Amino acid sequence: MVGHDADVWLTDFSPDGKFVATGSVDCTVRLWDGRSGRHLHTFDGHNAVIMGVKFSPDGRHLATYADNMGHLWDVATGAATAKLQGHGSVIWSLAFSSDSSRIVTAAEDQSSRIWDVDSGLELVTLNEHTGPVWSAAFSPDGSRVASGSYDTLVIVCDSFSGERFHTLERDPNAVSSMALSPDGRFLATASDDSNVRLWNLRTGQLARKWAVHEDIVWSVAYSPDGCHIASGSADTTIILWDPSVADEEHTDGKLRGHEQDVWIVLYSPNGNRIASGSVDNTVKIWDVETKQEMHTLRGHASQVMHLAFVKDGTRIVSCADNKGCVWDVESGELVASLQGHTGAIWTMALSHAGDRVITGSEDHSSRIWSAITGEELVTLNEHAGPVWAVAFSPDDNEVVTGSYDSTLVTSDSWSGERHLLFSDRPSIVDSVVYSDNSKYLISGSADGHVKLWDRGAGRLIAEYEGHDDKVKNVMFTRDNKDILSCSDDGSVRMWSIRDAVRLD
Repeated sequence: MVGHDADVWLTDFSPDGKFVATGSVDCTVRLWDGRSGRHLHTFDGHNAVIMGVKFSPDGRHLATYADNMGHLWDVATGAATAKLQGHGSVIWSLAFSSDSSRIVTAAEDQSSRIWDVDSGLELVTLNEHTGPVWSAAFSPDGSRVASGSYDTLVIVCDSFSGERFHTLERDPNAVSSMALSPDGRFLATASDDSNVRLWNLRTGQLARKWAVHEDIVWSVAYSPDGCHIASGSADTTIILWDPSVADEEHTDGKLRGHEQDVWIVLYSPNGNRIASGSVDNTVKIWDVETKQEMHTLRGHASQVMHLAFVKDGTRIVSCADNKGCVWDVESGELVASLQGHTGAIWTMALSHAGDRVITGSEDHSSRIWSAITGEELVTLNEHAGPVWAVAFSPDDNEVVTGSYDSTLVTSDSWSGERHLLFSDRPSIVDSVVYSDNSKYLISGSADGHVKLWDRGAGRLIAEYEGHDDKVKNVMFTRDNKDILSCSDDGSVRMWSIRDAVRLD
């Protein structure tokens, strides 16, 4: 598609995929046919570099903004329908309500403003922050709006009255890992300020903070009974915590043995063992009761980034460089090797039955293996870029893969036959997970967005905006009513999906 006179900075697909909007340094926005690439309209009205383009959920309107001005356009006719005038400085963010009737904008002038889509009238002005407001978004039912600012606060307000509901302080440090308690009430997070934090998901408040590690905490895991938390750090140690103890410096033990950063930790299904993977290229198995090292597993030529216990806890799968290894937990012996990828393995998931492993690689392929013999069962060549995210469906009959090429693909896990392709353009897919009933997928993207998809129809249901950096992990809460996401922007967020879909 050729037509702009300068760099194109922004693109957005219409919800039905029929149209593409582009925003350029040439101060114009253009609308294109999403299938043929034919130019349909040029929107002239801005006097500055285009900073944002966004289709309404119903696909009827296109919102654009540049400098301190927003415009609304009719997609069918290309006509200008309204101007959003009121901000005193640069607009940084814009989002529609789910019913397409209102827009919220966030600006350098420390305010957020809510506008009527049909008339362009300003409905509510929110002056809640003491710094530039970088982002704002509506709740799925449109009753609330959340805004995030340079002042490190996230503030939730009534979208009709402007009344403040909640103020959440953001952790200014990157969140590297998160783990949900077995009862779903608490979330443990690891971050680069060397602290482990425990959050109450019912209140959104910080319940505990432990400060014993001496360097970045890379990984955190809950024991199956919820009575302990393990964390692995760049200080080469693993620390065990009792979540019921508030003392910041109290620990239930420290495991030493790795020579470099501990990248990942996890408990065995019965909670008697801990496995750890390290930058020193080894996997270690630990006895939880004695806190002694049982085995050091050597078989990788680079840092061990992925580990998973099989369902009965007798074996563990590790991935590093371009191969995987299956180990016997009690003997420490190598049982099988997963060899076939020609590029680094970036992601791995175990089937719920524990008999198969799927890996995603730099070589653009995903492969499904026997966790018993190491035999390659299926090769999936569905992507045009590295595969960053993989997952099995709850019944193990399907897999989903997410890629640098901005697509998600679902496939039959036995035959490899493609089911559906989901386009997340123009954003890289960094994480993906199925809902417990297999009806939905959640994906986290490099642009900071979290998306909820109808798995059967391949349709985008809801998009959640608020993170300022890539979303590295997503999960459903235990009751399947909310989504949890953690990002490199230092925040963990919980999103309500009850108003977007009904999860049976």
